[in-house]
Amino acid sequence: MLKYASLPLAAALALVATPALAQQGASVNGVDQSAQLDCKGGEARVSGTGNDVRITGNCSRLTVNGVDNKIHVAMAANGIVSVSGTDNDVQWTAPGKATIRRNVQGVDNQVRRAQ
Repeated sequence: MLKYASLPLAAALALVATPALAQQGASVNGVDQSAQLDCKGGEARVSGTGNDVRITGNCSRLTVNGVDNKIHVAMAANGIVSVSGTDNDVQWTAPGKATIRRNVQGVDNQVRRAQ
């Protein structure tokens, strides 16, 4: 009887743990979306066309893929911003005078510190 009594407990624990895993990071995928996200120190992803996204939470990594996306992001010190596509504009902040690492591919993509 004890062997089977632990199954409902294990299932309940799995349900409680799953939302925490799902909240690690944030993403937007689409066309002409406006969004405010919190990456909670994890990764953030933006893909699509014409999205306007503000991301808080000192992201460790931001990945952008698409066309004409406008992103304002709070990055962790030494975070990584990877951008591919065309005409994406990423403005970032980081604590103090911290910098980020960049990987920019494509045409007319901009990654710059927000003023």
